[in-house]
Amino acid sequence: MTGIPVQSDPHIIQSIHNTLLCNPTTRHLSPACLKILSMYGFRRHYLAGEGLWNRGEKATAFTLISQGLVEGIRNLSENSTTIMAFFGPGDIIGLPAFTAKSVFPGTARALTGKVEVIKFYLHPALEEKNKLQSAELQELNGWLRLQLVKHDQHMLTKIDLLQAATAEDRLKQALEQLRARFAPTDNPHFIPLRLTRALLAGLTGLRTETIIRIVNQWQKDGLIKWNSRGILFNPL
Repeated sequence: MTGIPVQSDPHIIQSIHNTLLCNPTTRHLSPACLKILSMYGFRRHYLAGEGLWNRGEKATAFTLISQGLVEGIRNLSENSTTIMAFFGPGDIIGLPAFTAKSVFPGTARALTGKVEVIKFYLHPALEEKNKLQSAELQELNGWLRLQLVKHDQHMLTKIDLLQAATAEDRLKQALEQLRARFAPTDNPHFIPLRLTRALLAGLTGLRTETIIRIVNQWQKDGLIKWNSRGILFNPL
């Protein structure tokens, strides 16, 4: 396992532990599992347009997003790409390639101005089973399996979008999916993501002009409000 990073600074470990306690994806884990994740977790920051990883890169870690928005991109051909999904706070990405010990099949890129993630180089803990109690190992493996299911569900949403009958239905489904994943419990119609029309066009496979036309009509009808904090979407 030479070259695989492990945290040694107790202050950094505690900082990551505190972040995990506040994150809905990890806060339910036992103290022992949170300690393991904190020891093998490294905080990283990215600016808009920077890559978290590129297609073909070896997947030595999986990533938890704690702030900002990330897009998953797949190559359709040598000169063509498509946005497969958006990922935001609480989402775990890169897990299928990590668990398969393979390379990333696509590229992950920061969308918003400030993206903060924690990358977990967890292979040593999972492979050196003699250092883990059986209960801890079972809990970690069960949690990872659950995250794999969630990841697959996010990726399948693109297929559902492309099967929508109309452009309006496609955009509505995209916004409904984002609202279901990211809306706060006290404001279930609000999507707290700073999305542009161009980003939604990339996600839905529609032209930016089409997104603008639909959104303008929905704004006139009072179905959607767009501001610098996010989107208030309340369709009839």
